[in-house]
Amino acid sequence: MRQTFLHNPTAAAKLINQLSGEMASSIDEQYRVYCLGPDPKNLLMWSHYADNHRGICLEFSLSNKIFCAALKCEYSSAYPIMKVHDDADDADLISLLAKSDVWSYEKEYRLIVQDESKALPDSDSLKSNGHFLEFPQDALVSVITGCQSDHQRIHDLVKSVDPTVGVKQAARVPNRFEISISQ
Repeated sequence: MRQTFLHNPTAAAKLINQLSGEMASSIDEQYRVYCLGPDPKNLLMWSHYADNHRGICLEFSLSNKIFCAALKCEYSSAYPIMKVHDDADDADLISLLAKSDVWSYEKEYRLIVQDESKALPDSDSLKSNGHFLEFPQDALVSVITGCQSDHQRIHDLVKSVDPTVGVKQAARVPNRFEISISQ
């Protein structure tokens, strides 16, 4: 088989594409990925992920086992090579933590969670129920509203659901390319 693939690049490419598709499908079925960033003042994060400063940022406490389990993304110019024969527990995670180095400014962390119905019985990884991961009661510390969001409306909504959660507001700093966050 090795000789066939060495001398038949078309067959080798076809097999690699087939295996890649099957692995991606298997990973999609088994895992959920929750993306986190450490810097609520990052302008590009607000632009890319919070509807151009009209959305919100959720601030979570790190004093719980869920958020302490976040893994740092690996930034690289090359896509990671997955070894089909690698049966290490974290082999699937390589592609889930890989990201192009053009995104390195995000300094992203990820919670890698297995769907409870598809997780291995002895696995100690985080588990979700379908597409949802239940956070500990006090995990959400505050909601930060974007510079162009309806702060009062979001504030009122958050306080009606949980009065203990703080609501902060992002604002542009005059004459600078930055934002500040106030209570």
